[in-house]
Amino acid sequence: DCSKFVQCANGYLFIQSCQPGLFYNYKTDQCDWLSNIPDDSPCLHNDETTLKPTTSTTTMKPTTTEEETTTSETETTTTEEETTTPEEETTTTFEIPTKPPIDCFPQACNINDDGTINEHEVYPNTADPCHASYFECNLNRTCYFECGHGLFFNNVTLSCELPTEDPDYWCLDEDNQGTMASIKSMRNSHPVLDPSKMNMPECYESISSQCTFSFRPSYGLFSREGDSCVNEYEICYEGWICKMRCDAGFLLDLDDKECKPKRYFIC
Repeated sequence: DCSKFVQCANGYLFIQSCQPGLFYNYKTDQCDWLSNIPDDSPCLHNDETTLKPTTSTTTMKPTTTEEETTTSETETTTTEEETTTPEEETTTTFEIPTKPPIDCFPQACNINDDGTINEHEVYPNTADPCHASYFECNLNRTCYFECGHGLFFNNVTLSCELPTEDPDYWCLDEDNQGTMASIKSMRNSHPVLDPSKMNMPECYESISSQCTFSFRPSYGLFSREGDSCVNEYEICYEGWICKMRCDAGFLLDLDDKECKPKRYFIC
């Protein structure tokens, strides 16, 4: 079943399902559109299930009477009405809100060493000391964007993310205890990625809770309350709520609220 995949954590296997309309891509290790699923995926060759779209041709028998001809035309009209419905539903799914740019202007993308010009490029705003803005160029037009509140532009991944360990990426307010506590809890960890949603980070901006910083361990699928070895937790930082996971080789210290090397734990 290409719509399902197996996830392993703490020595246990769990069967997970992709979001509706997505299928597991074993090469990218995430759920993806059906058209991107490799042709050699075993589930595509299951005799009981065919996922790849197929076409079929139906030949109508010639009609000899006006009454039969009228019936065929009526049936054809009904089919067209039925096929119109999913097209309308599909159109509404593409209404995805995007953050508008601050400013756009005609400017070509950067030139490569071989003399070619990039058609698309994302690069940091080097004039921003807090690294909270960036430029995006596409087809000789460049736009200026600002990261969401509480996020900072990562020069390596070229995306807006939670504050990193490197203070060069953002303006460090050492007098803010909430900021310093959040940095401590985010060290040696990363946002959890959801394979069922094309590896999207499990983060969302909370409108109702504009917290400066909060922390709590995450129990449920992979761990239970009372376990001595936990590696997932939830933080709220500057209004962003994210599910985090300790990096490989680290576990969560519930007392100090930070990820520490495994050698400090007995599991």
